[in-house]
Amino acid sequence: MDLSIDYQLDWKIMKDVSLSLGYSVMFGTSTMDIVKGGNHNSWQDWGWISLNINPQIFCK
Repeated sequence: MDLSIDYQLDWKIMKDVSLSLGYSVMFGTSTMDIVKGGNHNSWQDWGWISLNINPQIFCK
């Protein structure tokens, strides 16, 4: 069984604007080597950032 850990931070900047930050790390097992190839002992991690703008165009 593979294990991954994910962290996410959301920040509402304005009414229609938010910022999301994230960090993920995955710990593979020998099963992953068989299925996907590669080396499960390699460190797999990544970070991301997302600026979300969601204006309300059509209001009721």
